[in-house]
Amino acid sequence: MPISECLDGDKLCYLMSTEVLGFLNWFVSAVTITGFFFTIWQLFKIKTATQSAQSAINQIKTHVDGVNLAYVNAQINAILLLIKNNDFSVAQILFTPIKRSIRLHANEKKIDIIASEQLNRTFAKIDHHISWGAENSTKFNNNTLHRTIDELLSIVTSWESETLENNRKEVIK
Repeated sequence: MPISECLDGDKLCYLMSTEVLGFLNWFVSAVTITGFFFTIWQLFKIKTATQSAQSAINQIKTHVDGVNLAYVNAQINAILLLIKNNDFSVAQILFTPIKRSIRLHANEKKIDIIASEQLNRTFAKIDHHISWGAENSTKFNNNTLHRTIDELLSIVTSWESETLENNRKEVIK
């Protein structure tokens, strides 16, 4: 009903008039559309923040992986020194957590079955030779042990190099 048909003093009639309801309808529509665009803007900000956080997580992860692999590399070198000094029991103790670290990294890299089997054979060969060295067994061969540890060191060093390269790429982004 138009305002012109309302009686003087009838406030309810004024509020329910076509003109007032039309204005309120336009006002509410404008607020709704503004809220919709504000929501979309907030979603884009959230998406950007999520991408930045994911990038930072990836940088930290590759850095930590590189540090862990460098530590494993140093521990393998320590094992070589222990073997050189005929301290096989300590070398065996030190080798156990290194195997775990390398296996964790290999699982994370999702290496193929053939590489995984080769890694397990390398671990077994090193374990056997360190045990034989500790027992003064005739099966112990120092050259074979050193070559096998060098093979493992080569694998770890290649992973470390790859991780550092990935870290450089993340930093450049």
